[in-house]
Amino acid sequence: MKKLISILLALTTASAILGISASARVLADVNNDGAANSVDALQILQYSVGNAESIDEKLADANCDGTINSTDALIALNISIGNYSEPTTVELKETVIDPVIKSGKFTISMTIEDSGIPSPVTLMIDGNNLCATMEVDGMLIRLLILDGVAYMVMPSYRMYIVIDEDDFGSIDFGDASYDTNGVYAGSRYVTEGDKTYTVDSYKNTDGSVDEYYFLNSKWAKLIKISGNNEEVQEISDLKAGVNSSYFSLKGYMDMSGLISK
Repeated sequence: MKKLISILLALTTASAILGISASARVLADVNNDGAANSVDALQILQYSVGNAESIDEKLADANCDGTINSTDALIALNISIGNYSEPTTVELKETVIDPVIKSGKFTISMTIEDSGIPSPVTLMIDGNNLCATMEVDGMLIRLLILDGVAYMVMPSYRMYIVIDEDDFGSIDFGDASYDTNGVYAGSRYVTEGDKTYTVDSYKNTDGSVDEYYFLNSKWAKLIKISGNNEEVQEISDLKAGVNSSYFSLKGYMDMSGLISK
């Protein structure tokens, strides 16, 4: 039971950050006309020397180093003439994540680390209800939060047990939407082997940082950093809709008083 609870706690962390919203963009396109060119380069340069009052700093920081200067203006020019080999679409949450999350019903397949061991998990959100499906010790298990009550379901045996809320600490079973107040903290490129990811960072009110990794216009993974601790979720799929049968206990036997925790 404790292993199942630790996995669910990790899942609630993963689902919490799904609510962050931002806007799609083309690198260095500070005038938002859909392309980076000499006009953008001039605006970036003027801003860097104090001759412009405002600019979209996220767009203007073309090399994602946290500052805006002549290097960013030069990148805008190189993009305009096709002489730039790095990704030029830096922010993808609005087009990749937000439409799915805002549907209110979505399925996300991921791999989380449990005691150093990768654990594939499928997480479904249906309004305020949650279903997490995984394999534990060779057995398929579903963890459900339905109308504020938590269940551990064993589909192979057509039975379930109710999980005591005390096992989950401060988690509110009545709200599986898990909002967050993260704010944009910067973008950069990360190359791992032969893959170059676009990475956007968001800082939360508790000081932790959530990093979204995108590859080929798809959400590839999420890294949550808190102090010296780092949690990694590899994202294999995100899509709208759920399997509604997974949220039903019809035909299942309640074994709550018979199975030891």
